[in-house]
Amino acid sequence: MPRRRPFRLATLLRVRERVEELKSQELASTRHDMFVAQQQRQHLMEEQNAVIQKACEITQGKFDPKEAQQYYSYEEQLANLVVMAKAQISRLRVLEQSKCKELEEAMKQRQVVDRLKERDDKAFADEVRKEEQKLNDEVASIRAAASRTNRLEQ
Repeated sequence: MPRRRPFRLATLLRVRERVEELKSQELASTRHDMFVAQQQRQHLMEEQNAVIQKACEITQGKFDPKEAQQYYSYEEQLANLVVMAKAQISRLRVLEQSKCKELEEAMKQRQVVDRLKERDDKAFADEVRKEEQKLNDEVASIRAAASRTNRLEQ
């Protein structure tokens, strides 16, 4: 059996596979960042609710305006942080969509080269099969000739 010839676009295929892998990692990183941002936003919202609850408790007992003002100022800062976290999550969603499109494009480009490789493999297999058939035909004709020669000699 003849040795397998190297695929002429093997380097391109490896490059496209590597690009696809990098795009996949970028998408995973963006999704992780979005998950972390959502967790932070959730934590900020819980902290904001706790501060509001504490401020309500303080105002019901002995009222100290300075202390109440501090709680409401802190709550306002938390509200600003929540809004910033929400904006970051929105930016990350847009980034995730673009990374997803980039990954899809990289996958399509790799698949194009994969199809070329499959066609090349099929053509090589057909070529090998034809050579084997040709060799088998030659062997069969030689045996048939030898068989005829042996019959004639006897």
